[in-house]
Amino acid sequence: MNRNRPEPAPGDNPFQDSDLASLSIRRPMLVLVLNLLIALAGIAAIMSVEVRELPDVDRPIVSVRGVLPGASPETMDSEVASIVEGAVARVSGIKNIRSSSEENSFRIHIEFDPGVDLNGAAADVREAVSRVTRELPDDIESLTVIKADNDADPIVNIAVLSDKLSNEELTMVLEKDIVPKLISIPGVADVPLFGERRRVLRVVIDPMRLASFGLSVSDIAETLRAAPFDVPAGSFRSDDQELLVRADASVVTEQQVKSLIIRDTTRIGDVAHVTFGPEDANSLGYLNGRPVQGMGIVRQAQSNTIEISAAVRQAVEELNQRFDNLELVITEDSAIF
Repeated sequence: MNRNRPEPAPGDNPFQDSDLASLSIRRPMLVLVLNLLIALAGIAAIMSVEVRELPDVDRPIVSVRGVLPGASPETMDSEVASIVEGAVARVSGIKNIRSSSEENSFRIHIEFDPGVDLNGAAADVREAVSRVTRELPDDIESLTVIKADNDADPIVNIAVLSDKLSNEELTMVLEKDIVPKLISIPGVADVPLFGERRRVLRVVIDPMRLASFGLSVSDIAETLRAAPFDVPAGSFRSDDQELLVRADASVVTEQQVKSLIIRDTTRIGDVAHVTFGPEDANSLGYLNGRPVQGMGIVRQAQSNTIEISAAVRQAVEELNQRFDNLELVITEDSAIF
């Protein structure tokens, strides 16, 4: 013990310059400002933190897919997939590309380097695909670009029930009214349908009658391919107005299809049975034993599952109030842990 050290005088505080309590008394405004800054920093942190089950580790992935009815896998690969893949390969920042061709369809899976902006990458892919569209077959359809893995599982599954609509009528409502509502939700990449049954034309050929008229299946196919549809016929323009002219010559009924002439006086109705009806089902869905049509919500890469789930539930509630002839039921939600 050092006995030569002077004892502090009564009332003196050797730590008065660094004591927080003393500083608060002597400089109250400074301490108040510091506390306000801490509070503001905490509020900003809460507002910017994402609420999600797992951290954001999604890879930036863009998928391209298309449909060419009647094409074999070899035809899809040589005439469609290889052309699109060559155009997409010129986009910068690509890590790898994987493509697959199947009967009637193809898929291209494009993974970008980490840190690449997904929105910009998807825009570059769309631009690359649009540049080669003219090189693709005329019959190709449903050429789409989505900001997600094409094989990604839906995060929300929805069943659609209806006792008042037929299968093809329900599919039409889904495609025209419900899917656009759901796909417009921020973060949603795609809304695939399951168990849908679109309205199609069925021409059932009688082989015996076809042979008796000396015709072949290709003759009927060519006749149907050349059937009249609504086509633009030009326009008329004057000083104060312009009129667009359209030739309305659609074949819309079964009798009109039967009346199409194949050769001379032979008509399609003479060699085939024609009906309109739902297409063959590629998949079937049931909910508690009731047949349903389903939808899946596929999220974009790097989007928030919980935010999408909340928006989808709100949209489903609004749709159920809007339509009185069907019911939407959420059967699975990945946001519920």
